[in-house]
Amino acid sequence: MHMRIALVGAIAAIMFGAVACTGDGSDPLALDEYLSEVERLDDAAEQEQGQLEAAFDESAGEAPESGPLSQQFKDALTTYYEELVRVGGDYINDIDDLEPPDVAQSAHEEYIEAYDEVLVALNDIVDDIDGVSTTTDLTALLDNQALTSAYDRANEACAGLQQVATDNNVDVDFECQTS
Repeated sequence: MHMRIALVGAIAAIMFGAVACTGDGSDPLALDEYLSEVERLDDAAEQEQGQLEAAFDESAGEAPESGPLSQQFKDALTTYYEELVRVGGDYINDIDDLEPPDVAQSAHEEYIEAYDEVLVALNDIVDDIDGVSTTTDLTALLDNQALTSAYDRANEACAGLQQVATDNNVDVDFECQTS
């Protein structure tokens, strides 16, 4: 069961994987500054996600391999996903405030749209956790098509941003999870 949480945790890592912001209506950042800021925010987001996962592990109690889920586990799961959505929402807001250079504009816009889809899918999970009572229910909730599609699109958007860096010889690594 922890593997399922880790899978969706990986989604969060991708979701928070990249983007910088100026937010003050100023001129776009230079490409290398933009991409370096993307990488810095990626690292910070991964650290925050790790803290959320640690808090989940600490508060969830034992996850059964099969059968019913305890209320303690469900409460911890709800808190985890609510916090993931909150952090992701803050992150997407920062992204939306960004003034990327022209060469990164379309990759930036796709990134925002893709991760908005991930947030919608994660919100759906939050909304539906209360209705799960067994590990089978939880597996079905986490293995849904909307989440999988959003995750795939987010990975492609991350790869698009990484390609901008590669094409322009900027040394950053967003650790996109593509197949």
